[in-house]
Amino acid sequence: MPDGTYPECFYAHFGYEAGLYLKNEMDRYVSGVYVTSVDNDGEPSLNFVFSVSRLDSLPSKDMSMPDIMRERTCLARITVSKYDVSRIFTDAPTGDPELVHDPIYRAATMRALVALRHIVVPELEEENDKSTTFGRMW
Repeated sequence: MPDGTYPECFYAHFGYEAGLYLKNEMDRYVSGVYVTSVDNDGEPSLNFVFSVSRLDSLPSKDMSMPDIMRERTCLARITVSKYDVSRIFTDAPTGDPELVHDPIYRAATMRALVALRHIVVPELEEENDKSTTFGRMW
């Protein structure tokens, strides 16, 4: 990931077309990820919260309370340092085991990082001779 300005908060929507289906429940899929910039014990960090949706969800009035709770809480969450975003693959996320232990979590994580990479504003480091990391300014 580039050094630069990260968004305070953004949501990347994957949708069911992305094919990020949970292996044990083919009607459930990772629908997107919320990424927020946070201060984690004085260290600038990113908090990733993955959301899961159901293809053909019943109307709430027809669902039992356990069904509603499962629909609304099937998440995985992880916080990593902005200086070492790669820890998202080595640190253990917390959340619903159906997602956390599913290989699809890694695929969803890769998509989250791709989305994040496209919106980070790189920092330009000027040198005394007016050069930047992208070349000379004049």
